[in-house]
Amino acid sequence: MHQDDQAAIYLGRPCYYALKDEACSPRWWTHWRYAPEIVASLNSALDHLVVERVQLVLIGHSGGGTLAMLMAASRHDVSAVITLAGNLDIRRWAELHDYSPLEGSLNPVDFPLPDSVSQLHFVGRLDEVTPPLLLEEALPSLTQGVTLPYFYVIDEIDHSCCWEAHWPDIVREVEARQPGTLSR
Repeated sequence: MHQDDQAAIYLGRPCYYALKDEACSPRWWTHWRYAPEIVASLNSALDHLVVERVQLVLIGHSGGGTLAMLMAASRHDVSAVITLAGNLDIRRWAELHDYSPLEGSLNPVDFPLPDSVSQLHFVGRLDEVTPPLLLEEALPSLTQGVTLPYFYVIDEIDHSCCWEAHWPDIVREVEARQPGTLSR
C-alpha cells in the first residue's frame, strides 16, 4: 500500500491482532478464520468506510486473498479481486499439508465469482505454503462462467518474501488487464 498513490483501505481480520476483546477466542484465527461471521464483519467494516458508490478492487495476501474472494462473492460493488499467494481452496490446502480441516470456514472454490469480477491471482514459484499447484487446481472452480481468471507464477518469490519488490510489475499487469477501468 505504501508504494501506491491510489486511495486504499487496509482491513485486518477480526481478532487477529491480539485485541483484548472477550468475543475473541482461538477459533477465530484457527478453524473459523474464514467463517461467515468473519466475512460479514469485514464487509460491514468496508461498508462503513466506503462512503461513495464506487467499484472496488479487493487485494489480499495469503489468508487475505481467501477473504477478498469470499467478500467479493457476497458484494455487488467489486470489479476485481487480486490475490497474492492466496489460499483459494482451503480443503485442498489442509489435505496437502496434512492439517485438520478448517471446520466452520467458508471455502472460495464453493463461491465462484461472476465473470463481471476480474480475477488476477499471483503466486510465488518457491511458495511451499500455497504452492502454484493449489491455485492451478482451483482455477476452474473460481468463476461462474467460461472465462478463467488470470494466473501468474513469479519465479523469485515464496510465500512471504519479496512481494514488495514485484508490486510495480503486478500493478502494470493489473492495469494491462483492466485498461482504464481499474482503480486500485
